[in-house]
Amino acid sequence: MKHKNKRIWTLALAMMFATSAIIVGLYFGVRDSAAGTLPLDGRSWQDAGHFDTRWFDDYTTTRGTESDPFLIGTAQEFAGLARIVNNGQNFAGLHIHLANDIDLTKDVNGQERIWVPIGNYRDLPFSGSFNGNFHTIIVPSVYEAWADSHPVWQHVRYAALFGTVSDSIFKNFATRGNVTTFVGGADGLEFDIAVIFVNASGTTIQNIINFANISLEFQTTGQTMVAGIAARTGINTSFLNVANYGNIYAKSAFGAAGIVVQASGTAIAPSRIANSYNVGSVTVHTLNPAGGAVASRRGAGGIFVSFANAAHPSGINNVFSVGTITAPVAYDIGNPVNNSPVPTSIQNAFYGLSIDGNLLGNLNTNADALRAEHPEIATWVMGDNDMPVHGFRYRFTDDDSSIGGGDPGEVPQFPSWFSENWPWLLTGGASIMVFMILALLAIELQRRDRVIQA
Repeated sequence: MKHKNKRIWTLALAMMFATSAIIVGLYFGVRDSAAGTLPLDGRSWQDAGHFDTRWFDDYTTTRGTESDPFLIGTAQEFAGLARIVNNGQNFAGLHIHLANDIDLTKDVNGQERIWVPIGNYRDLPFSGSFNGNFHTIIVPSVYEAWADSHPVWQHVRYAALFGTVSDSIFKNFATRGNVTTFVGGADGLEFDIAVIFVNASGTTIQNIINFANISLEFQTTGQTMVAGIAARTGINTSFLNVANYGNIYAKSAFGAAGIVVQASGTAIAPSRIANSYNVGSVTVHTLNPAGGAVASRRGAGGIFVSFANAAHPSGINNVFSVGTITAPVAYDIGNPVNNSPVPTSIQNAFYGLSIDGNLLGNLNTNADALRAEHPEIATWVMGDNDMPVHGFRYRFTDDDSSIGGGDPGEVPQFPSWFSENWPWLLTGGASIMVFMILALLAIELQRRDRVIQA
């Protein structure tokens, strides 16, 4: 009987190790096979038959003015805008309006497609005026992680609805959806990604709300930036009446923020964020090393992370953030101390204990003062859940009354410690269970052996 018990204990250990090996092997086999498969079989919105440029080609000489703009009303026509801009037409001095809501999640055949950013090279930006007419763009889940041809930036992969925009105006639209996959991305690369803009310079971004969530699962390097509205901006760029409700997640990054990660401006060409707010959560598990950049430009922020050279009193004014910010270095609003000779001016910023029942009144008082410089500053009203919102919030055609990070029913469960380590937890749990069952069997056999001997 002793030999039998010994064999059972040996079998228990062998089965425990075998169970562990099977579970781990299945996990890595599935993960590696998925990594080697091009998402959506490489289907892109830039494939023939899935973009439509007739809205531009047929009206080149008759439309494009402010009173008679180019009209985009379908997903194919919106993809056509990417086709036209990425072939060299920057739309400088021209006007585009949305005529309908745009759904980029699937084509007319019900298939998902990869989105290539509008303005996919830094030397081929979009430079026109884009008015969403308070329509909503439902973004695709899969973005192309584009490599720029510029020698200074070719090591960076960037992805967004719009890539590079310069000397342009964007206003009056919302974005919804979940961005979770980046074709061309891999561990060990540097990224600039956002739901809407990669890089904006000399641009006004006005009356725009992002409800879409974005998640970057790669172990990145360098100055990787992840944002709801824009990854980074150059000088003379303004965010006016902008809101982010989307949840931002990065497995690793240099910076992440609800509105913009890194912005810059000067006294002559100031940049600003005014009359804006963030509700979404911002999560970065690991901050990339500073490298050649100043360490104070790293971190996660509700509104921004770094605002370099913002030597102007309207740098950040009349903003609030209630989103949860989770990172090794976290800021409720942003970090005013960076490599700028003059610290960023932050005025009338509300968060934490500074948010009380007077928030709506304070926001409108400050908005009134801002209108002397920016007549387009919006009035605030009380939205659902006692949350102040811009007065135009409920003009969007796909309006829902829920106020919170992301779309109701669409908010993904972004990776937690458990979700990232489930193979090891499952392996350990299954192995312990097998071991305990066989151990109990051995104990029961020992008990019976004693009974027989007695």
